[in-house]
Amino acid sequence: MPGEIDVYQPCPCGSGKKLKFCCQAIVADMLKVSELQQSHQYQAALTLLENVEKKIQSREVWSRAWVKTTQAFLLFSLGGVDEPRRLVGDVLEELPEHPLAAAVNAVLVLSAEGYPAGMRAAYRAFQVSAQLQPYMTSHLATIISHLLVSKRHILGARQNLQLAVQLDPENEEAGQAFLMFLRDQHLPWILRDHYLLWPFQGNESLKPKFDEAVSLAARGCFSDAAKAFGSVARQEPKQVGSWWNIALCHAWAGEDPLAAQAFNAAAANQCDFEAQVDCRALSRMLRAPESSSRVPRLAATFRVESVGKLLTALDQRPEFYRLEHPDRDPDDESPAPAGTYALLDRDPDQVPADRLSAENVAQVQGELMIFDQLEDGGPAKAVLSTYGRALLDRLVSSFTEAAGPLAVPEGAEPRELGSISKEDLPLIQKWFLPQKLPLAKQNELRRAESRHIIEDIWPTVPQEALGGKSPRDAAQVPELRTALVTAVVVFEAFCERTGLVFDEAAARDRLGLPALTMTALSDDEPADFPTLLRLRHAKLSELPDERLMQAADHVMRLQHSVLCCTIIGELLARPSVQEKIDVPRLCMLLSRVCARRLDIDAALGWVARGKEACKARKQPLDTLALWEIQELMLRSQRADDPQTLVVANTLWNYYLPKLPEIREVLVGILDELSLRGPWDSAEALAGTAPLAAAGVAPSGLWTPETQSAGQPSKLWLLGQE
Repeated sequence: MPGEIDVYQPCPCGSGKKLKFCCQAIVADMLKVSELQQSHQYQAALTLLENVEKKIQSREVWSRAWVKTTQAFLLFSLGGVDEPRRLVGDVLEELPEHPLAAAVNAVLVLSAEGYPAGMRAAYRAFQVSAQLQPYMTSHLATIISHLLVSKRHILGARQNLQLAVQLDPENEEAGQAFLMFLRDQHLPWILRDHYLLWPFQGNESLKPKFDEAVSLAARGCFSDAAKAFGSVARQEPKQVGSWWNIALCHAWAGEDPLAAQAFNAAAANQCDFEAQVDCRALSRMLRAPESSSRVPRLAATFRVESVGKLLTALDQRPEFYRLEHPDRDPDDESPAPAGTYALLDRDPDQVPADRLSAENVAQVQGELMIFDQLEDGGPAKAVLSTYGRALLDRLVSSFTEAAGPLAVPEGAEPRELGSISKEDLPLIQKWFLPQKLPLAKQNELRRAESRHIIEDIWPTVPQEALGGKSPRDAAQVPELRTALVTAVVVFEAFCERTGLVFDEAAARDRLGLPALTMTALSDDEPADFPTLLRLRHAKLSELPDERLMQAADHVMRLQHSVLCCTIIGELLARPSVQEKIDVPRLCMLLSRVCARRLDIDAALGWVARGKEACKARKQPLDTLALWEIQELMLRSQRADDPQTLVVANTLWNYYLPKLPEIREVLVGILDELSLRGPWDSAEALAGTAPLAAAGVAPSGLWTPETQSAGQPSKLWLLGQE
């Protein structure tokens, strides 16, 4: 093996010397150690390292450091922390600039002491290790991101994940985690967005300090960068950019309270009203409510004597509504519940489906999960959870009455699973819609619930940021105008996350607030694509094509429904970009977004536009079948739409003979929609009999003559990437 190694390449130990003049004596063994490490044979690697250590002369400091650092990492992989820290400490005492040791030391400190206790060690590693140890420093940034997420420092977690990708673009694990984070709609879009540092403005004598702060931020030393920007702001306190940069860097460091203060300072120095609102919205999103302003989610646990008997007993009680279990992720190794129940305030079937309304629909009060077997192999258990102690006690009483001796309480006090703001709790959707309810009726009730929460409940809930006033009362106080518009923006982010259909313009109008003022993007704003906050009030018509396409790509990545409709709609309306964009794909995206917002008419409009684009581009038959399926799914969500059966028959009689591979999917969809037709016969379901005509002609359908019947084709289904 030594003969295969170029001895004039830099030594892997990190000394900067050529291998011939550094660790040539041990490099072959160290490569074997690396192979053992990659195959998780840690103990064998440690044994080999003991032999390697004997070959090292006392003067070979870098060789000894390489061995000790590798030992430390292997011991850490086996679960040790103290001994690895001692070994790395020895290395850093001799070689304070050792790249691998600095990176490993930071990982160890974070594992032992957490964050922010490990911040200094991490910053040191970013400074001395990034160039020579890209994977380790990328891994380090990922660890910091995970720690920040656990403490709900979302903006900081996002920036450290982005840093992990920048440090090592080949780190596929970090790249995948970053993309998943951006698309996670359980997190507020305001905190998933990409914010840029403001460029330098002001007295040129301050530029060196400003540039130093930018350099610190680029290296991931965010807290230090915030302090450096602070030294600039103290000399020019009216500069918006300095306060904005201070706020961002504090947020990226997980120092959210300091970031919230700095965003407020940036807002105070903004001339533009909507820009003030942007800053204040970020400030509000970063300010965690006091513990006294939160309602805990509590869980009571019961030991179950017989799961089967308990399920039977609960199924007799209409207020315990058993839910169907969704398909589980194959990689999910957690125990699957034997039964999951929504705990309701009334019998959901006491009112016929066609008479359900806001006044009589059942309300969800809690959740009950029953496990036949847990990870620890213990006895079967039932876990009942809800918000607040009073409601928990009431639900526990109802459950123990229904279960009798089949469930025995475990522990005197319930466990806390998390909490929610008192301001947000009344906004949680509680209406229970039976799974057998027709889609059209479900959509009608969902729209009604959205209106009820947005127009009736939210305006009456007192908010700390409004001085204890509700939005409706704050609308009567001119001094609270900025705070109230900020509250509207923050509520919009809540609605995006929870699936409520919100219209900011309508909300402003109901509160007597000024309409959104649209302004052109100025040259002194941060370069690159603007944030979603800024796009809310940007004159899209004045954006150049390239910048509009960047904005569309950005908003699609973050999946903001309203901005997707406005920005992509603007893009599709420009003749100058039609050859540069995938029109059918964008139409499908907008159709799905509109459907999610329960605007079925608009969704069908984009289906019609997408079909036209497909035909114009002579796309394959399987792609056209996708559009027919999308239209079928949409029309089925409207009451008594006469075209639903027309589309179903078109799929069955025209597309299926030419695309037999879609049979299973199509039969499943038609069965799910409970549509009656030739597909109901046993022969049709088995796929053995010739397809009967349904008596409905697919008039006006474009037929691609070049597509041969039965030609293999891959059907892209809704929801796939």
